[in-house]
Parts: sequence; C-alpha cells; structure tokens
Amino acid sequence: WGVEAGRGAANPVKGVDKLNVEADRGRVRRALLLPELRSGVTGAKVRGVQHYAETHRNPRLEVLRNLGRRGVERSVVYEVAAYTGLRLNELKTLEWQHVNFGRAPATLTIAAQYAKSRRTDTILLHDSVAQRLLAWWEFRKGELGRSPGLRDRVFRISLRLTPQFKKDCEFAGVPLVDEAGRV
Repeated sequence: WGVEAGRGAANPVKGVDKLNVEADRGRVRRALLLPELRSGVTGAKVRGVQHYAETHRNPRLEVLRNLGRRGVERSVVYEVAAYTGLRLNELKTLEWQHVNFGRAPATLTIAAQYAKSRRTDTILLHDSVAQRLLAWWEFRKGELGRSPGLRDRVFRISLRLTPQFKKDCEFAGVPLVDEAGRV
C-alpha cells in the first residue's frame, strides 16, 4: 500500500517470511469440562471466606460478608462467561438494560461499543444461567434496597479477575494445565 500510494520507495518487509501461527503458538487454550466449571463456581463462592476465617483469629463479620458477596459474584461471572463466551470487558460493561428475562429463552445483548466484533450481538441464555442471573438481580435488589436500574452494571468486577480465577481453580482442585499441556 505504501509503495503503491507513493508514500515509500520500497516495501521494507517484502522479504520477511510469514509466521505459521499453529507451529509457533505459545499457549493452546482449552475449555473447562462441566465438572471443572461446577467445582470452580463452587470454589469461588467459599474460597475467600474460608481463607479469611482460617487466617484470622477473630474474623470480622463485615469482612466475611463482603468476601462472601464477592465470591458469589465471581461464581455468577464464571458461569455467564462459560455459557456465553463473553469476554471480561463485555461482562464488565454489561448493564441490566442488556438482560431480557421477558422472553423465553432469556437473552443478553452486547452493545457494539463493547463487543470485540464492534457490532451489537444478542445471545440466548441457557435456562440455568438465566436463573442464576435472575437470582443475582434479586440479590442486588436486596443489597441496594431497590431494584437495580437499567443503567446499573450487572457486575462490579475488575479487569484483574484472572488472578482470582486462578486462585479459585486452585482452591477447587481444577488444574490450570491439562495432561496435553493446554491451558
């Protein structure tokens, strides 16, 4: 393009060979098996509370409640991510207006500005995930003392969720790397 448009005299990378992505792949990903997902979800709910209670002689009730709440939220995030394929940023920016419980099956709509594809996508939800999200909405309603607003975020998660996920998997006995070396 640069040479054709008259912006350069020669293509500086003309003689460079293309890489073979398959042969040069450093990390091969894998999907969690359903029992691993269930273990990770269960582990996320209790890990923080259990660790805090074990490491503090007089655990404070307020800290235990907060850790329990965050664990429940992570467990819902993990399930929604696993069943929908949504990325962390898509989950982080999800608002209640994007969740539609009023139809069967329930749906999530990802706004174009947050989607990797840069287009609005609607995803059908598995019944169990829809039930978990509805239970999460009820939890948030009790927590806020009002119904969550349409512009309220579904999740209050940080973009640093990956270290927490690794700790939750380790706690639940879910291997991060399988026998074939896949992550």
